[in-house]
Amino acid sequence: MCIRLADFLRTSLGMGSQDSIPLSEELALARRYLEVEQVRFGDRLRVVEEIAAGCRECGVPPLLLQPLVENAVKHGIAGLVEGGFIRLAVERSGDAVTITVENAFDLEMPPPRSLGMGLTHVRRRLQVRYGDAATFDARPYGELYRVVLRFPCEPPIASSSGV
Repeated sequence: MCIRLADFLRTSLGMGSQDSIPLSEELALARRYLEVEQVRFGDRLRVVEEIAAGCRECGVPPLLLQPLVENAVKHGIAGLVEGGFIRLAVERSGDAVTITVENAFDLEMPPPRSLGMGLTHVRRRLQVRYGDAATFDARPYGELYRVVLRFPCEPPIASSSGV
């Protein structure tokens, strides 16, 4: 677990200086995070990935998915005695990419006392990068919590720092 956590931290710190990265790299980072949580939760955490071809090279702001999968674990799976699943789906329709992160959660669990900044930061980062061409939706659907991001598929932007 320590090696997985160190790998995750090393990779995430290296992404901070980049304006955007290929979605494939962002997905790999989300997987690293979920591997660490898999050690913690064992069979209680199940991950389902549905990644369509033609999406992996679309540029995204770095660390776009990490807060979403972290919220799915923290506010979803961690509150379920029997555990649950996180579904990460990526599909492309024309020039747009849609990313869906879903997780099971306990409908009877009280909402968190303090609302974190994860969803707010993701929404803001989409707005800064794509403007009105991006959409963001996050809400419960029955026993699932679903976050859906939709934005244009563009090539990654080179780092403004010259790295």
